[in-house]
This record gives sequence, C-alpha cells and structure tokens, in this order.
Amino acid sequence: MLEKPAIATTAGVATLGAWILVFRYVPKAIADWSANAAVACWVLMNLLWMLADQYDRPALHGYAMVAVVGSLALVCVALWKGGLDGPALQLFRRFRIRSIARRRHFSG
Repeated sequence: MLEKPAIATTAGVATLGAWILVFRYVPKAIADWSANAAVACWVLMNLLWMLADQYDRPALHGYAMVAVVGSLALVCVALWKGGLDGPALQLFRRFRIRSIARRRHFSG
C-alpha cells in the first residue's frame, strides 16, 4: 500500500475519521472517553508517520511523537479514573489481564 501514496492516505484518513465518529457512541465518563481518545491518538500517530515517510516530510515525525505522548497520557488518565477493571484494559480481555489483576488484588 505504501507504493500507492494516494490510496494509503485515503485509507488512513478514513480510518481516523471513522474512529473520531466512534466518540458519538462512547459513554461520557472520563475513563471511557480517555481510553477511546488514546486509540484515536495512536491512529493519528500511525497516519502521521505514514505520511512523513510517503511524502518525505520529516517534520511530521515530530507531530507523530506528540501523538504518542498524548496517547500515553490519555491511557494514564483512563487507568487513573477507571482503575484496572475500567475501559483502558477492557481491550485486553483476551490476554486475561483483568483476571491476573483480580488475583493479585485479592491475594494480597
């Protein structure tokens, strides 16, 4: 896909736009909003990095790094407000992180 910059750019922008539309359906709790905003920042980072490589714009790498820092900050907010059973870690249910966290919490 990187050989066709127009197609890759269109797909990346469409992905980011679709993720932003998800915010209409996200609960208004700060933990839920922060977890989804973190994913949107990560998608933005991927898009900016791809555009920087495709169109030879090294300045976009700096903006991509800002998006990563924003994503990490939003994950921290989601963990702080939602806890280990909150929305930040619900995406990792298949890895059984929640059950590990519960065992540690109850085993003392």
